[in-house]
Amino acid sequence: MDLEETREYRILRGKLKVLDLPDGATPKDIVKLFFRMMKIINIPLESGSVIGFAVISFQDYSAVCIGTTGVNGDGIGHIRLCEYDKAENKDPITRILYDVFQDLKSCDDPIPLYMFGHPARGDYSVEKYIRFLSEACQRYINQGLSEEKIDELVDWFDKWWSEFERKHNEESSRWEGIFGVLDWFEKFDEFAWSTYFVMS
Repeated sequence: MDLEETREYRILRGKLKVLDLPDGATPKDIVKLFFRMMKIINIPLESGSVIGFAVISFQDYSAVCIGTTGVNGDGIGHIRLCEYDKAENKDPITRILYDVFQDLKSCDDPIPLYMFGHPARGDYSVEKYIRFLSEACQRYINQGLSEEKIDELVDWFDKWWSEFERKHNEESSRWEGIFGVLDWFEKFDEFAWSTYFVMS
């Protein structure tokens, strides 16, 4: 549908969001990339508007596709890894993310994607995400995170996400109902509506 019709009917639009990783990315870099992705989708999750998202690699054109479940779309449903059969080298990042989402879906207490108010430590916490990421990094790039590094990343996340929540709460007071949020996403890149992520 053209843009005017989209505006008229308030149809939610996905965006292409490019997230970069440095060459020779470490597990720490990959953890931070994961939480940047989570940050992008959490405002749409709050409105119950996400039905799925995909992470696409520019390295080998592989993709992790996630279908969401639940009233707000904050549960993990179908997970699929798509691979381009002519790629010469496999990008480990999409494989790491695929494993992490599988772990999150199958753990004893499934952790929702919606992260506002998440505790930093404990079984049902950000720490569990980081441990799953560390295990997947060990499998695919032969590097994991020490207990000290996990602690550092939990502390980093706590401060980083707290600042995000502070900004989110300040700005949300300016929203004019749920449909006003869409215009706001367009103006603030940090909170841009996105159902697709691309990494290089």
